[in-house]
Amino acid sequence: MKIEPKFTDDFGDIATLNSDKIEPTLNLNELEFSLGMKFDNDKPRYDLEQVRATEEVTKVLTFGAAKYADNNWRLVDNAQSRYLAAARRHLAAYNMDEIRDKESGLHHLAHAICCLNFILEIKLEEEWNDTKRKNSQSA
Repeated sequence: MKIEPKFTDDFGDIATLNSDKIEPTLNLNELEFSLGMKFDNDKPRYDLEQVRATEEVTKVLTFGAAKYADNNWRLVDNAQSRYLAAARRHLAAYNMDEIRDKESGLHHLAHAICCLNFILEIKLEEEWNDTKRKNSQSA
């Protein structure tokens, strides 16, 4: 008997699991299938993200884009040290009971998170570029 369990794909459509596309280590006869099965255990859990905090950070990004330009932070000289200093200033203001930035009216912690996200993005891009470079050299 051929097992053809039904599941909902990422677009909400009902689909049939095609056993030809499953890795050979997966034995369909040993699996129990139920409605609504989704193989996403190894994917990032965006449902854990904090919506209000993310919105406040996005407001800071929008404020910065209006003040300077979209993605202007990528053009700043010595960005890592300058954004670390800016994050520390926002944390210091928050630590001294100043909750909101006087210029933007937005939460100091959201400003600090933006600064740290810029640094993180720079570092992750460097790692990605290093990996890409090493892979192209070994090819």
